[in-house]
Amino acid sequence: MISLTKNSKTIWAAALSLVLLITWAAPCLAWKSSRLGVSFVPPRGWKQVEDEEHEATFIAPEEVGYRSLISLKVVELEVAEPAGKMADELSDKYITALQQRFTHFKLIGETDTKVNGHWCHRLTFRAQEDEHHMQMTNVLFIKGKKAYSFLYMSKPNTYNNHIKSFDKMIKTVNFI
Repeated sequence: MISLTKNSKTIWAAALSLVLLITWAAPCLAWKSSRLGVSFVPPRGWKQVEDEEHEATFIAPEEVGYRSLISLKVVELEVAEPAGKMADELSDKYITALQQRFTHFKLIGETDTKVNGHWCHRLTFRAQEDEHHMQMTNVLFIKGKKAYSFLYMSKPNTYNNHIKSFDKMIKTVNFI
C-alpha cells in the first residue's frame, strides 16, 4: 500500500484538478476545408462519418437506432448572390428542393437571420426520409457562388436533445 503525506495528497489533488480542467476547457477541433472556404466546430462528442452525399457528416453520441446527425452540403451556384438577406425566389427554390427530397414535408418555421455577420436562412420542418419520421433544421448560407447548407436531422422525440448543440455549432461557422 502506498502511503501519501498530506502535502503529496494536496499535490496529487491539484494535478488531477488541473488535468480535468484542461480536458474540459480544451477547445474542440474545428472542421475546415480551404477548398470549400468554410470552417466550423462540430458538437463535442459527435463522431464524423463518411457520407458520399455530403461534404461533412457527424452523428450524435449514445443514441440507439436512428441517430441524430448534422451534415454540410455545399452547392455551386450559377450566379453569385448579392450579400444580404436571401432573395425570396432563392428561398422558394430551396423549399421546393427540400419538398422533392423528403416526403410528407411540413414547414414549421422560416426566418432570415445573421450569424457572425453573415445572413442565413433558417428552416425548421418535419418530413419523412425512407420510413423514418424526422424533424429537421436547415441553415443555409450563401457566400459568393456557393450555398452552404447545414442540416440537423433527428427523430421528433430526440430533436430537442441536440438542437442547442447544433445552434452553438452554427455560431462557429466561418468563411475562409
